[in-house]
Amino acid sequence: MISARASIAQGLLLGLLSSLSACLEVPARLYACAPDGGCPEGFGCGADNLCISEDVLRDAGAVDAVVPACSASVGQLLFQPRCSTPQPGCGTGLDGTWCTTGACAPLLPFPVLDQLCRENGVSASWSGHTGTVRGGRVYVSDGGTRVFARRDERVELSVDVALSGPCVPGGDCVDTASSMQLAHPGLTAVCTEQGQGCQCVLRWSQLSLTVGEVELGLGEYSDVSGGEAWKVCARPSALELAPVNATPAFVYAYEQP
Repeated sequence: MISARASIAQGLLLGLLSSLSACLEVPARLYACAPDGGCPEGFGCGADNLCISEDVLRDAGAVDAVVPACSASVGQLLFQPRCSTPQPGCGTGLDGTWCTTGACAPLLPFPVLDQLCRENGVSASWSGHTGTVRGGRVYVSDGGTRVFARRDERVELSVDVALSGPCVPGGDCVDTASSMQLAHPGLTAVCTEQGQGCQCVLRWSQLSLTVGEVELGLGEYSDVSGGEAWKVCARPSALELAPVNATPAFVYAYEQP
């Protein structure tokens, strides 16, 4: 009799465990961390209080983390009159690790500065374009309308500008440099006198080191926390990404490692 009861109890227990297992099964999507910081097996609690797959090559909980597979990836900025942006709906299979191979940048990277000078009757000649982009990104989708993005990128840009005169009425080249920096946050400008005009060296850098959710819509994504938006085109081995309404208007290129 005891054996029969034990057998029945064992069967009920197995059934209960099976039901719990089904309830605890984690599909390919994002979950909030438990109050105690816990996550299902194979997942760790990331910086945004989300359970992140441990299979992904990154430490989502570290502020200064990098994407290990892309830590040595460096690409050149290629300057063109105009960079073609990805068309909406062009491939959205983002899942995986992507390392930067470079970016297309416009020959006139800071149009607001060019306009600032021209409005004051000063012509500008842009030259000496150089720059690099390094790092990469990791994407994990939920199989539906959201993906998780781990970004680890640094962009550095340098360009020379020859001006026919100071861009600030009544000012000098030092005033011009100050006005340029105010017009474009993050920009470093050094302008020196050259004849009647100014010779300026402009440097700009941006570090993108974030963890955040991204909403999906026909090849267009938006960072839920920061509101940054971009268009993407993901092919089996190549990814193009273009931030919307960003200056400089780069179009980034990636490959899987």
